[in-house]
Amino acid sequence: MGKGRVRKFQRKIIGIFLGIVLLWGGNATGTEIQMKDGRILSGSEGILSTLGEIPTYAQIDSQTVSMNIVFLDDGLRRTYFSHRQAAQVLSGDTLESVPERFTIRQRIKEKGPSVQGVGTLLRVEPFDDFGRRTITMQTTKGPLALVQCITELTPKWVKVECTNYQWDMRLATSSIPREQLLPILRKQAIRLCKGDEVEAAKKIARFFIQGEQYEEAAREIHRMIQVSENQEDVRKELATTLVMARQLSAKTLLQELVMRRKNGQYQMVREYLAKFPEDGVAGETLQEVRAILEEDQKDAGRIQNCLEAIQKLWQQLEDQEIRETLRPVLVEILENINENTISRMEAWEDMLDVDGVGVYEKTALAVTCWLMGSRHASDRIVTATSAVRVRELIQQYLESGSELGREAIFQRFQSEEAANIRTVWALLSHMKPPIPLSKKEWLGKDGFFKIQVISSAVKQPVDYWVQLPLEYDPHRLYPAVLCVPGIGEEPTREVDWWCGDFTPKGIRMGQGGRQGYIVIVPDWTVEGQREYEFSLREQDAVLSTLHDACQRFSVDPDRVFLSGRFTGGDAAWDIGLAHPDLWAGVILFSCEARKYCMRYWPNAKRLPFYFVCGELDNQLLGANAGNLNRYFTGGYDLTIVEYLGRGREDFQEEIHSLFDWMNRRRREFYPDAFAVRTMRPWDNFFWWLEVERLPAKANVPPARYPVKGSVTAKISGEFLPKANTLRIESQTGIVRVWIGPKMLDFDQKINILVNGKNVVDSRTSLKPDLRTLLEDVRRRGDRQNPFWCMLEVDTGRARGN
Repeated sequence: MGKGRVRKFQRKIIGIFLGIVLLWGGNATGTEIQMKDGRILSGSEGILSTLGEIPTYAQIDSQTVSMNIVFLDDGLRRTYFSHRQAAQVLSGDTLESVPERFTIRQRIKEKGPSVQGVGTLLRVEPFDDFGRRTITMQTTKGPLALVQCITELTPKWVKVECTNYQWDMRLATSSIPREQLLPILRKQAIRLCKGDEVEAAKKIARFFIQGEQYEEAAREIHRMIQVSENQEDVRKELATTLVMARQLSAKTLLQELVMRRKNGQYQMVREYLAKFPEDGVAGETLQEVRAILEEDQKDAGRIQNCLEAIQKLWQQLEDQEIRETLRPVLVEILENINENTISRMEAWEDMLDVDGVGVYEKTALAVTCWLMGSRHASDRIVTATSAVRVRELIQQYLESGSELGREAIFQRFQSEEAANIRTVWALLSHMKPPIPLSKKEWLGKDGFFKIQVISSAVKQPVDYWVQLPLEYDPHRLYPAVLCVPGIGEEPTREVDWWCGDFTPKGIRMGQGGRQGYIVIVPDWTVEGQREYEFSLREQDAVLSTLHDACQRFSVDPDRVFLSGRFTGGDAAWDIGLAHPDLWAGVILFSCEARKYCMRYWPNAKRLPFYFVCGELDNQLLGANAGNLNRYFTGGYDLTIVEYLGRGREDFQEEIHSLFDWMNRRRREFYPDAFAVRTMRPWDNFFWWLEVERLPAKANVPPARYPVKGSVTAKISGEFLPKANTLRIESQTGIVRVWIGPKMLDFDQKINILVNGKNVVDSRTSLKPDLRTLLEDVRRRGDRQNPFWCMLEVDTGRARGN
């Protein structure tokens, strides 16, 4: 059975399984589904053939397995995805036990006018002890005050209804401040437990444990133990619950430290390990803590041995010329060797105790390990000294703003042994970002910068803000999220959303820093702008920001996510589809697909999307249904999250799920095949293909959109490694093929087929070229995936453009 038939069969089986679960599960029990990316989603299940239909939860015929869309409703939101993205339905045994649930009697509006859409919230008062608050919402008739009441309270979500309108709104329980939530819980728990404060405390503790708020559970039980100081039997009864809460809290803290260590936050982990709680903590957890401490001590020992060995080698070097050449790099190693960089030195560490290896060989290996990593290291001192000079030339070349200056620098490469293309690539991939930061760009707080770049195409200044993660190290690659704020929104608010506010100590403790992400926010608009205009200026502002940030900060180019909110989401949707090769994924908040997005939808096939909106946001999901249904029909990687009873908000509750989604994705820089469409002259670079001269009917800039009878230009590329061949189909006049080291074998015969014609003959030279590599890195800022050579082909088409 072929791969295609196997996949089709697997999808059918999953579809049948989902259909059976839907038939027998209904809305009462709920389901857990493991996605192909590893995420686990849960909730009451349902299916849709297309977006825009009324969600159907139960009594679905099991033969209806041709559905495109599955959704899960967890009480707070509905999550929609293609059934092709589901890997398996998990056993019902994995579902949580029945949660603690508080039903609160309130005088709510059961008949009469209902809220059809939620406008801008002008004022939101806190909840009182009875679970009531007043909010003021902007409507077409002016401000409207509504009294909201909590009618249902669960560990994960809260149901809020209204006294003067029919309105069922859902909030995440974790989003309600502790000082508002606790009085409501205590009042309701005492009522349900008929005045028994001990049982009420246990009920509240179970509530917090089910909501994974273990510290809150421990606090509540500890409070009750103190109150019951003269009741030994009560204290013993509560002690068991307290131990369980503390053990769960310790386990959660351990998981947090493991994640922080993985994200390079070693100092913070050491500080927390030093005061890790031991009383009442399970032995298994403490054993895992000791394993982390041992790993930390092992790394510290390796680092100390490295420092001592480098100093010893330096003292043994006698050649003054070599000493002066290598001095900057050896000092650099001494100052920067740490947990992030010690892995570079493995080949050198293995040779340190080998008999018969001289001081110059060891020194050469240490230097080249540091500059290029163990894989590319050399024990030849001539290679080491040349590599030091070549890295300096690379730095100068990338910093130079003059073509003449770069030419003069390039000529100096010719006399260096290490100026071969593989060595230069290794040096590039291990060096720090080439453009240094200045003090005036630092905003005086930890890792926070404001930078100005001149956009590459329209030559206009663009300001952008950057927040670095905790313990940022330029020798380590970091994932990044580039956020496009809505028009009229302060860009720094987007930084706050992803990274949190600054603490009194001047650091951010939000999710961006916790997860180890660099957050980048450009100011892409001009004064008086009211909507996204699909222009070169706007697109260039975003892309120039990305390229400049990659030259200044240690961004992992294969883990950059594009995000946009409101009108910024309109922009991000368009820019993501116009350049699908740049992003590991696109995250959209409350936005709409318009103009080119409606024509570029095939470009999403290899680009994951995550769309977040409110159920009562002017039927936004329905407005986007035509476009999003195509993604679902094609089985594209699309997740839609719709918050129940909510309008246009920032949806801070979704941030944990977003990072879970992002942490599972990387850009595929060398896809086996891709097919895209374009209609603007500047939407012309896709993975390893660059095009020019669009056909007349496909050349539709924003000022002319829409043009009657216009079409999209189709471009596709296919990588056939066994035949050492690239196959390209393009309706454009010019095709430039950019070739990287992982695409073709330069030592074998290369075939490049453009529109069916092999454009490589005996006169065509396709060899790695150092100038091409350097210019590509300077232009794109991607030091991890540079192209080595380029072939330009005139297809003879579209000559009139």
